[in-house]
Amino acid sequence: KTFKCVYKLQLYPFDTQVCGVNLVVRNLETAVMMITPNMLAMESETVLTQYIIKNWTLAYNNKTNPNQGIRMVLVLKRRIVNAILTVYLPTILILTIVYATNFFKDFFFEAVVTVNLTSLLVLTTLFISVS
Repeated sequence: KTFKCVYKLQLYPFDTQVCGVNLVVRNLETAVMMITPNMLAMESETVLTQYIIKNWTLAYNNKTNPNQGIRMVLVLKRRIVNAILTVYLPTILILTIVYATNFFKDFFFEAVVTVNLTSLLVLTTLFISVS
Protein backbone atom coordinates (compact mmCIF):
# COMPACT_ATOMS: atom_id res chain seq x y z
CA LYS A 1 0.00 0.00 0.00
CA THR A 2 1.03 3.61 -0.46
CA PHE A 3 0.33 6.72 1.56
CA LYS A 4 0.65 10.43 1.01
CA CYS A 5 1.92 13.10 3.37
CA VAL A 6 0.80 16.71 3.26
CA TYR A 7 3.90 18.88 3.37
CA LYS A 8 3.86 22.31 5.00
CA LEU A 9 6.26 24.42 2.97
CA GLN A 10 5.84 27.81 4.68
CA LEU A 11 9.37 27.65 6.15
CA TYR A 12 11.12 26.28 3.03
CA PRO A 13 14.09 25.45 3.00
CA PHE A 14 14.24 25.37 6.81
CA ASP A 15 11.16 23.16 7.17
CA THR A 16 10.63 19.96 9.13
CA GLN A 17 7.88 17.61 8.00
CA VAL A 18 5.94 15.20 10.22
CA CYS A 19 4.43 12.34 8.26
CA GLY A 20 2.06 9.86 9.90
CA VAL A 21 0.65 6.54 8.75
CA ASN A 22 -2.22 4.72 10.46
CA LEU A 23 -2.15 0.92 10.21
CA VAL A 24 -5.33 -0.95 11.12
CA VAL A 25 -6.08 -4.66 10.81
CA ARG A 26 -9.56 -5.37 9.45
CA ASN A 27 -12.02 -7.28 11.64
CA LEU A 28 -11.88 -10.44 9.54
CA GLU A 29 -8.09 -10.60 9.80
CA THR A 30 -7.72 -10.07 13.57
CA ALA A 31 -7.84 -13.82 14.22
CA VAL A 32 -4.73 -14.46 12.13
CA MET A 33 -2.87 -11.17 12.44
CA MET A 34 -1.88 -8.86 15.25
CA ILE A 35 0.14 -5.66 15.01
CA THR A 36 2.46 -4.97 17.93
CA PRO A 37 4.55 -1.81 18.09
CA ASN A 38 7.79 -2.95 19.63
CA MET A 39 11.05 -1.66 18.32
CA LEU A 40 10.94 -0.06 14.89
CA ALA A 41 14.32 -0.54 13.21
CA MET A 42 15.47 1.48 10.23
CA GLU A 43 17.41 -0.78 7.85
CA SER A 44 18.08 1.81 5.16
CA GLU A 45 20.05 5.04 5.21
CA THR A 46 18.49 7.95 7.09
CA VAL A 47 19.93 10.50 4.64
CA LEU A 48 17.67 10.79 1.60
CA THR A 49 18.00 12.98 -1.50
CA GLN A 50 16.11 15.98 -0.12
CA TYR A 51 15.47 15.00 3.50
CA ILE A 52 17.12 13.51 6.55
CA ILE A 53 14.98 11.15 8.64
CA LYS A 54 15.39 12.60 12.12
CA ASN A 55 13.01 10.38 14.10
CA TRP A 56 10.59 7.50 13.62
CA THR A 57 8.11 6.04 16.09
CA LEU A 58 5.55 3.27 16.12
CA ALA A 59 2.82 3.32 18.81
CA TYR A 60 -0.78 2.25 19.41
CA ASN A 61 -3.50 4.70 18.39
CA ASN A 62 -5.27 3.83 21.65
CA LYS A 63 -3.25 2.00 24.32
CA THR A 64 -6.35 0.64 26.04
CA ASN A 65 -7.76 -0.82 22.81
CA PRO A 66 -5.00 -2.22 20.53
CA ASN A 67 -7.60 -3.21 17.90
CA GLN A 68 -7.78 0.44 16.80
CA GLY A 69 -4.42 0.01 15.07
CA ILE A 70 -1.03 1.61 15.30
CA ARG A 71 0.47 4.83 14.02
CA MET A 72 3.88 5.27 12.48
CA VAL A 73 5.30 8.80 12.54
CA LEU A 74 8.32 9.92 10.51
CA VAL A 75 10.02 13.27 11.14
CA LEU A 76 11.81 14.56 8.03
CA LYS A 77 14.25 17.50 8.05
CA ARG A 78 15.15 19.14 4.74
CA ARG A 79 18.78 19.16 3.70
CA ILE A 80 19.52 22.89 3.53
CA VAL A 81 22.81 22.56 1.62
CA ASN A 82 21.00 20.64 -1.11
CA ALA A 83 18.43 23.42 -1.53
CA ILE A 84 21.11 26.12 -1.56
CA LEU A 85 23.23 24.34 -4.17
CA THR A 86 20.36 23.36 -6.48
CA VAL A 87 18.08 26.42 -6.25
CA TYR A 88 19.61 29.54 -4.74
CA LEU A 89 23.21 29.48 -5.97
CA PRO A 90 22.41 28.82 -9.68
CA THR A 91 19.65 31.44 -9.60
CA ILE A 92 21.93 34.08 -8.09
CA LEU A 93 24.69 33.35 -10.60
CA ILE A 94 22.36 33.51 -13.61
CA LEU A 95 20.67 36.69 -12.39
CA THR A 96 24.09 38.27 -11.85
CA ILE A 97 24.98 37.56 -15.48
CA VAL A 98 21.65 38.99 -16.66
CA TYR A 99 22.11 42.12 -14.53
CA ALA A 100 25.64 42.60 -15.86
CA THR A 101 24.34 42.69 -19.44
CA ASN A 102 22.38 45.88 -18.60
CA PHE A 103 25.68 47.77 -18.59
CA PHE A 104 26.70 46.74 -22.12
CA LYS A 105 26.82 49.43 -24.80
CA ASP A 106 23.89 49.85 -27.19
CA PHE A 107 26.01 48.33 -29.94
CA PHE A 108 25.70 44.92 -28.24
CA PHE A 109 21.89 44.97 -28.07
CA GLU A 110 21.49 41.65 -29.89
CA ALA A 111 23.91 39.94 -27.49
CA VAL A 112 22.06 41.38 -24.47
CA VAL A 113 18.71 40.11 -25.76
CA THR A 114 20.21 36.69 -26.53
CA VAL A 115 21.77 36.38 -23.06
CA ASN A 116 18.55 37.49 -21.34
CA LEU A 117 16.35 35.07 -23.29
CA THR A 118 18.77 32.19 -22.82
CA SER A 119 19.01 32.84 -19.08
CA LEU A 120 15.21 32.96 -18.84
CA LEU A 121 15.01 29.54 -20.52
CA VAL A 122 17.74 28.15 -18.26
CA LEU A 123 15.99 29.42 -15.12
CA THR A 124 12.69 27.93 -16.28
CA THR A 125 14.35 24.58 -16.95
CA LEU A 126 16.10 24.72 -13.57
CA PHE A 127 12.89 25.35 -11.66
CA ILE A 128 10.97 22.67 -13.55
CA SER A 129 13.69 20.09 -12.85
CA VAL A 130 13.94 20.96 -9.15
CA SER A 131 10.16 21.02 -8.52
